Parts: sequence; structure tokens; C-alpha cells
Amino acid sequence: MIEPLVSPVDHPEYWARGINIDITDKCVLACPRCMRQTKPGLHKRGRDLSPEDFRKIAKGFKNISWCGQMGDPIYHPNFHDLLDVAIQEKSNLSIGTNGFGKKDKWWDISYDKVNQIDRARWTFAVDGLPKDSHKYRVNQDGEAVWKQMCRAAKSGNDVQWQYIVFAYNENDISEAKKMAEDNGIRFLLLESSRWTGNSDPLRPSKHYIDRIMGTEIQTLGEFVK
Repeated sequence: MIEPLVSPVDHPEYWARGINIDITDKCVLACPRCMRQTKPGLHKRGRDLSPEDFRKIAKGFKNISWCGQMGDPIYHPNFHDLLDVAIQEKSNLSIGTNGFGKKDKWWDISYDKVNQIDRARWTFAVDGLPKDSHKYRVNQDGEAVWKQMCRAAKSGNDVQWQYIVFAYNENDISEAKKMAEDNGIRFLLLESSRWTGNSDPLRPSKHYIDRIMGTEIQTLGEFVK
């Protein structure tokens, strides 16, 4: 098991007073169990948080997560302006993203700005080995995202790989952990609320759930509360 890398955002008190928000409604993926697909009525187009409104939030909450629940934060048209606000307001920031669809120059600007925030972390959602992540994260080029994860880590950013366990990737966890460890990237293994009944083709095997789920996932999840 990978030993957790030490970071201020690992401590439970980090999130003692915080807020999770979607800063945009935009996303280029079509993950089949995402609420954007299963409950399209919840999603209304054209909602992007303005830098002015984000500043109001940042003044009220020290710890902020751009969670990417209904929209992916990197597709906000003024993403870098919002990072500037986080820098100015001395926010602690967590950014959850699928990490796909941006050019190196855009990422380089992002990495530089994130390095100006005392406590910040990227969490990239890649479910399985990079070459297989598209099996759930439809439209994602996992290998392109992996490239950016490594570039982010090399730039000095705090980077975490979020890996949701599905039937197609349950046997690749050890290899993925090793990839993360070799590149200075945290590894977070997650049970999915997106599994349905026992006949669900995405559901991991009973062997995996019975023998591994209760120990490995719980342990790996402890340091990202």
C-alpha cells in the first residue's frame, strides 16, 4: 500500500470550515452514471460563477473545493481569474477534474497559479489505467490526462489520482498505485455510489468487494477527509 504523502490538506481540521461548489455547469464527458446523464433536468446551461461572486464566497470560507459534481471546473471560461481570486483571498483550494481537453499552455498557467496558493490540490479522476479510463469516463483520453498529472506533479503542484473501482479496473489497482508512487502522485481508491444491483456490469467482483473493499479503500481514504 502506498504511504500517504504528508500535506496540510490531509489533516481533518483543514475542512473544518469549508464549502464544496460547482463553479460551472460545463463538462465534455458523458459518464453514464453521472447525474448529468441520469437526471438531466437538474442541469441548466449557462451557469458560471463570476469572479466577483466567488470573491464573496472566498471571504466567508477559508477552505474551498471546486468539486466537479455537475460541471468540471477547468471548463469555466474564467478559470484563471478565479484562481487569482483564490490567491488574493489566501484560500485553501481543492480542484476536482477529469483533466481533459486543455492545451499545455493553459495547464502551465494553471500550475503556476496553483503554486501561489499555500494549500491547494488537484484531484484528477481517472478510473483505471489511463488507457482504460474512457470505459467509464466516456470521451476522456486518459493517457493525455496522465501526462498532465505528471506535469503538474513535476511543477510542484499537489496531485491526487482518484480511482473509482469498477469491474474492468479492479485487477489493475496495484499497477496504478505503482505508477502514482513513481511519479510523486497520491492515490485515492474509491467505492462508487454509481454501482447498481448485483447484475450491474460495472460492479466489481464479489471477491473484490468481500476481501479488499473493507480494508484497502477505507485505509486509502483516511488521509483525504
